[in-house]
Amino acid sequence: MLLLLHCRFSLEMHMVHQSADNKTAVVGILYKAGLPDPFIRQLERSIKKVKDKKDKEEELGAVDPSLASRRMGQRYYRYMGSLTTPPCSEGVIWTILRKVGHTYMRSLCCGCWHLTDYENNARPRQMINGRLIGFYRPPKHEN
Repeated sequence: MLLLLHCRFSLEMHMVHQSADNKTAVVGILYKAGLPDPFIRQLERSIKKVKDKKDKEEELGAVDPSLASRRMGQRYYRYMGSLTTPPCSEGVIWTILRKVGHTYMRSLCCGCWHLTDYENNARPRQMINGRLIGFYRPPKHEN
């Protein structure tokens, strides 16, 4: 679980992307309990489809991440890290949206359905170990 500014969050969404040349990037969105989130709602049906598919892949189709980014803004943190679950591969570009989203409890529980068998499958939090964490914000436009 990501610890950002000494805060833990109700839900972390990690969207893992792999390029044709086998490079990996993760886009992370942090959530607290609150009002319904349209992006999470878009994913609920897909999450339910895979809840009983242990150790099997299921094609879920395209997901429109712009629905999240429009609401979450264009500020983000970026650093080089690794996957948080086996095989914990290094050389992963992590991008964490700065703005914390809100979603309601039904969505939080939806995300838990597929995790019950994997609760001991994530490694402990890692130290920074000299890694640089960059912060991006779009330039202000002058009128």
